[in-house]
Amino acid sequence: MNYIFAFIGEFGYELFNWQGVVRKWANNYKKDNDKIIICSRKGLDILYEFCDFYIDISEVESLKSSVADCYTSYVFLNGTGPHLPRSEWQAARAGEHITNIKNDIMALVNEQISTYSLETKWVWSCDYEIIEGLHFGLERPGGIGGIYNVGHNQLKVNNNEYVKLEYNEIQRSLVEEKLEFSLNEDYILCQTGFRIGYSLSDLKPDYNKILQQPRDIKVVLMDFKTNRLNDSLSAFNVKGDRFYNIQVSSLAEQGVLINYATRCTFFTEGHLRSHTYLPPMFGKDVDVIADEKIFSLHEAPLSFWNKNVFKFGGQMFAIPIRESIDNND
Repeated sequence: MNYIFAFIGEFGYELFNWQGVVRKWANNYKKDNDKIIICSRKGLDILYEFCDFYIDISEVESLKSSVADCYTSYVFLNGTGPHLPRSEWQAARAGEHITNIKNDIMALVNEQISTYSLETKWVWSCDYEIIEGLHFGLERPGGIGGIYNVGHNQLKVNNNEYVKLEYNEIQRSLVEEKLEFSLNEDYILCQTGFRIGYSLSDLKPDYNKILQQPRDIKVVLMDFKTNRLNDSLSAFNVKGDRFYNIQVSSLAEQGVLINYATRCTFFTEGHLRSHTYLPPMFGKDVDVIADEKIFSLHEAPLSFWNKNVFKFGGQMFAIPIRESIDNND
């Protein structure tokens, strides 16, 4: 049997409550003749070391032109979108665009695994399904696919199997070429994240002020974007001799930078964004700098994740924005 697991939603949900479920199913229920095919965006094969085939669906136009939303995708209606205030958005989370995404991904997969005559079962993140007692996909209505620590969006840890992510040493030379220094040197790795229309806080970190200390170590500013419609992105505008900007193109490059970093200091704007989850998944601590309001929300259960998910040596530490500024004055 070919089992094809296709994820079309947000990275945080894939990291905390999709790849872990697929891994648990694969380790417990995959038979010798079964093949596991993973469909997800570029570079996330690092999450699926157990799969037989990984198919990059990042350039599927119907997917790129939709917006990632938990386990599914939505499209804007009537000319609305990120150019307007969130209150004016009109969106559809079901319907023709989901059918188009599915058809386009199935066509891409069939091109690449056409030599296999095995029976095929598709498992879509946008469709809630129970297989061998494990719960896959859409968290509501009726699902248990949450990633936080609150009733309607509760992460069911026992539904997942987590492993420490392994960085790819092959990517090191490419990263060093971009930075123009050896990763054996000490550096603080910084990444930020924001998403238009998804702001629970309007406070923007003053990067120029916060990053002025300490002055005796390099600071790598990691920019990243997926090129999917209205996805989160990281972009700094900080200048100085100590600062090294790098545009990374995949999780593989991020993993190398995280692994060799002396310290990870990640910022997040408007919401606790999923890039902050990454260092602990690689076994590294991360200081998360954000408006203190963000850490009081149920979308930021750092203690819960530190205890139940991050068991590889790395933890998340909340640094409220006021505290971070005071400590660098």
